[in-house]
Amino acid sequence: MKNNDNLANILRSQEPFDESLHSFLLRTMWKYDPTITPIGVIQKSGGFLSNPFCHKSIEHLFKLYPDHILLEKIDINTRIKGINNSLFYFPTHYSEIIKHIFFPNRKKAAPRQEYKIIRYCLNCINKSIKSFGYGYLRNYWDIDDKCLIHNSTLKAIPLTNMENTIINIKLIMKGIEPEDAYEVNIQQRKYENLAYPDKNLTEKYLFPIKFADCIMLNFSIWIINNIDKFKS
Repeated sequence: MKNNDNLANILRSQEPFDESLHSFLLRTMWKYDPTITPIGVIQKSGGFLSNPFCHKSIEHLFKLYPDHILLEKIDINTRIKGINNSLFYFPTHYSEIIKHIFFPNRKKAAPRQEYKIIRYCLNCINKSIKSFGYGYLRNYWDIDDKCLIHNSTLKAIPLTNMENTIINIKLIMKGIEPEDAYEVNIQQRKYENLAYPDKNLTEKYLFPIKFADCIMLNFSIWIINNIDKFKS
């Protein structure tokens, strides 16, 4: 129980900087114009797009933000994982992400993009309204079944179409429970034992310190010249 309390206190200390990217995009555009249709955030069937973006007509709203603020909003939505992880990294790629999300020069979402169920904890949202003056969606709600602060089951809204989802999200951000909301089913999570990694090494290991692409050749030559010094 003590560990749960410690985790809850840590998460509380992150308010309001733990807002999901979807939530940030929606709040910014609806604060400017409540009638805007968020085609880069919500898909036609009503779910959150897995790769949200700011569509062309409202990208000017995000030019007011410094780059480091936008990067922080992107980072909070990034999961730590080993898939497609590499030892080498193009140095400017990190800043280029800003263009893909906030200034992509797109008017509609890419076809067949995956979607996310929209989950929330109304207690958290009402607390944020009292503390900061606005309600927002936390970044970890889309990957968990419970609110880690209140230890309660998360709620979700049915995904029927974009119009209903917009209505429901606006209610939720005001701290109002939608009539058709339902409790998320609690899933038993299984975690792999990484002590014995399989052949998919790129999915098992992270490289927190990376080399620029331009030294790849020199690094390879160094490995070849010193290969006899490695144990395996």
